[in-house]
Amino acid sequence: MAEMYPTATAELLGEMSRKAREPAWLSSYRERAFASYRALEFETHPLFTRYVERPRDLAAAPPRVLAADPPRGTPPEGAGGSYELADRERVSNACMADHGLVFLPLSQAVSSRPDLAEALLSAPLRSQQSDKTGSLARAMAQNGVVVHVPDGLAVDQPLLVRLAPAGGAVFARVVLSLGRGARASVAVELAPGTGSVLAASLEAHVGEGASLNLSTLQTGALDATTLAGRDVSLSAHARVSYASVNVGGSLAKDRLLAHLDGRGSSFEGRELAFGSGEQRVDSTVQIVHRAAETTSHHLSKGAHAGRSRSYLKGLITIENAADESDSYLGQYAMLLSRESRCIAIPSLEIESKNVRRAKHAAAVAKIDDEQVFYLQSRGLDRAAAARAIVRGFLDPTLERVAWTPWREAAGLAIDRRLVGG
Repeated sequence: MAEMYPTATAELLGEMSRKAREPAWLSSYRERAFASYRALEFETHPLFTRYVERPRDLAAAPPRVLAADPPRGTPPEGAGGSYELADRERVSNACMADHGLVFLPLSQAVSSRPDLAEALLSAPLRSQQSDKTGSLARAMAQNGVVVHVPDGLAVDQPLLVRLAPAGGAVFARVVLSLGRGARASVAVELAPGTGSVLAASLEAHVGEGASLNLSTLQTGALDATTLAGRDVSLSAHARVSYASVNVGGSLAKDRLLAHLDGRGSSFEGRELAFGSGEQRVDSTVQIVHRAAETTSHHLSKGAHAGRSRSYLKGLITIENAADESDSYLGQYAMLLSRESRCIAIPSLEIESKNVRRAKHAAAVAKIDDEQVFYLQSRGLDRAAAARAIVRGFLDPTLERVAWTPWREAAGLAIDRRLVGG
């Protein structure tokens, strides 16, 4: 099968596990994840196999594992806790640790909370059958963070996770677990440095009646590669509000799989992809309704300048048992130059004969010259008019990012690159 990162081998995994003295269950999980990675193609769904961006030259980036510092200090003002992976792993104490909130680096969770770590880190994921990117990250990751919000706990200050390695190839897992009736806000930034490769798996298990506000930003250096797999499962009456922002990197491969497993669960997603220069974005969203009275609404937006291009691929599946489900998938892109490209592919697979709504829509077009002319007639030059239109198109998604400093930095990055194309 096609190789994404040829450096990864069974021998390398075995050596990593022995060096870290990992428990047998974790070594076994790595082997299963690696077998999935080796067996899978870059794209598994027949609707999308023609539309794939393949990573190039990843073998030149040697794998790195970063050491963890002991938890210390306080998180930034307004945050409930922070984890950063840069030259080392650093965790600032979580605000509600005394109430049972777990916020620990992967290795420390395995050693200090072995039962919880095994339950969360070895849990079978449906994306293991379709997500090559996520399987690679789970097979190789020895960095990352485990977040567990126990039953009934509300964490209103956002928990921050920043993955910003500099150099080489770094693999990480971000594992979120919300107990029954829990509530949390989590913001994740993927920001690999110059020449870096970051492969990350984000896994969220949202318990009955729990609520998760999850936002992710990809802001890597313009010659970096980001490979991100996301697996979200929702129990009965759980709620997830999700926002994804891609503004960096030479290549961003992004796959989201959301399973609405419990009756009355709800998923609302927003996605933004901005490209300039030679940037490439390959995004796949799959939402599966598996229980009755479930609701999903996902909206993807792209804006592309220079010679950038993107694939926006989406699939909503409504299984036989998902009666009275309601779903919408929209994909819209704005082309800012003659050389930019976007292909939008929204799709539906409906097995149930009793659904409230199943709708999809897509449109890809150049920036509206009439809107530009109108703003010019009000005193703006063409560049400022185009910038105002693009920001008006993208900002509703950007505003959903839970952490204000990251949201503002992403907006500034878009503005700078709109000027440079």
